[in-house]
Amino acid sequence: FYATLPYDHLEGSRPPFEELLAGRAPLVINCSAGKDRTGLGAALVLSALGVTRDHILEDYALSERFLNLEAIATRADRPDSTGLGSMLRLSAEARAPALRSEPAYLEAAFEAIERQDGSVENVPVRCRIDTPIEIDYYQHGGILPFVLRQLVAKA
Repeated sequence: FYATLPYDHLEGSRPPFEELLAGRAPLVINCSAGKDRTGLGAALVLSALGVTRDHILEDYALSERFLNLEAIATRADRPDSTGLGSMLRLSAEARAPALRSEPAYLEAAFEAIERQDGSVENVPVRCRIDTPIEIDYYQHGGILPFVLRQLVAKA
């Protein structure tokens, strides 16, 4: 699935980059589970910004650590509100790999992109920090670590 994801959803991958290149940020991207198309989109943006592959894969793996997709998919009160309802036709054992955020999944997408024409292009980018909260995000390693630290501090 991940080896073809970059090409199967190519048109859907363009808008976030077009928005960023046009200077329209911050930007929110999402999908049903928040780890497949969104995970790849976020990984591509991070890669374009020069974040190391190891850090990107580590960030992707956090989806599984902080988001229990099995519990969300099987919510009795609203089983299809997440877009994961079709997964319920499978046994828990069969759907488990699809709900995971294994770094190897994302690595397969990167490898497919790099194999497509055999090259990787690095481009310089400029990062703007416009507000005090963006400084906090930067100092904490991103929005997610910042928010998680805030939640832990309040607990």
